[in-house]
Amino acid sequence: DGGSPAYGVDNSGTPIAGGINRIAYYLELQQGAGARQWVWASMDAFTQNLGQIGVPVIGTGAVWQQIVGNMNVESNVGGITTGTGIATGNIEFWHQCYLESNEIGIPGASNSVYDTGDDNNHANSCYGSMQVHNYGLSQTLFAWNGWDTPNHNDLGIGNNPGTHPDWTFENNASTYTLKSLEVWVQAVPEPATLTLFGLGLLGLGAARRHRGLAT
Repeated sequence: DGGSPAYGVDNSGTPIAGGINRIAYYLELQQGAGARQWVWASMDAFTQNLGQIGVPVIGTGAVWQQIVGNMNVESNVGGITTGTGIATGNIEFWHQCYLESNEIGIPGASNSVYDTGDDNNHANSCYGSMQVHNYGLSQTLFAWNGWDTPNHNDLGIGNNPGTHPDWTFENNASTYTLKSLEVWVQAVPEPATLTLFGLGLLGLGAARRHRGLAT
């Protein structure tokens, strides 16, 4: 519910030298003995606060409702459009309850169903949303909702085939035998520096895992 998740790996207290360049999310799901489904979505950093890029429980103070830049998507789930440099990514991260109305005017979002653009204009911590979308295709890449309300826990990759594309009210997380969410960050590349022997490029900044959650 509203408490902090029991992260298997939590490096949020480790500073990133030079700052964060990109943030990425990797979700893997499996039902019974079925095939594992996964999706990876990386984007330009929308914050430099390591404590606010994981699950947006109320204690983090994180509320992110915005378009994100330069998104890269990979997945083995049919229907998800993969690619690099996608300009139509957006995130909906909050702990509040929310409504169907398209509060910030996400292009193509509906005012009558829960999808790529909703309204989190509520003070209470009462439901919760952690969603990444490609609004240009009216596509939910992944969603985890309802973790802040007892007996609700919505989880899915791609668009929900039911009423609400972003999995709101689906209450289906218990159907998965594997649920693994990882949050990664990439450091800002270090600048080229002159050395005694010529021009050298130092430390391009490999991706490093920030948090991992496995249940």
